[in-house]
Amino acid sequence: MAIEAASRGASPVTVVDRSPTSLACIRENVGAVGAAVRIVRADATAWSEPADLVYLDPPFRDPITPWLLRAAPLATRRLVAEARRPVDWPEIPGFTLDRARDYGDTSVALYVRVGAAAGVAEDEVVGNDPGVIEGE
Repeated sequence: MAIEAASRGASPVTVVDRSPTSLACIRENVGAVGAAVRIVRADATAWSEPADLVYLDPPFRDPITPWLLRAAPLATRRLVAEARRPVDWPEIPGFTLDRARDYGDTSVALYVRVGAAAGVAEDEVVGNDPGVIEGE
């Protein structure tokens, strides 16, 4: 997802993983498409750099809620997560679950930060998509 985002103009894009095998694959794919991606070998659970969008792809064997709660403070606007189906996507303080979709044995959810935590008042959030803000 990071490589796709970078290839479509997202910047900056950072990938954090601790697996040397995964990082080698990521480096190879980044090189193949010529995307500008910062690749960091680190434990994602210890990462502390905020981002507009955080994409969370934890190990499928792990429950999703602890991962979401750890990642939420880093996501300044949106949090996307994937988990093994079936999954009951939890409520995350400061976010609304915008949508969740199932793809085979995987479920993907989009959470959108709302209200003052997103830099806007609740009454400025319009429509059914809390990510749409008047004046933007």
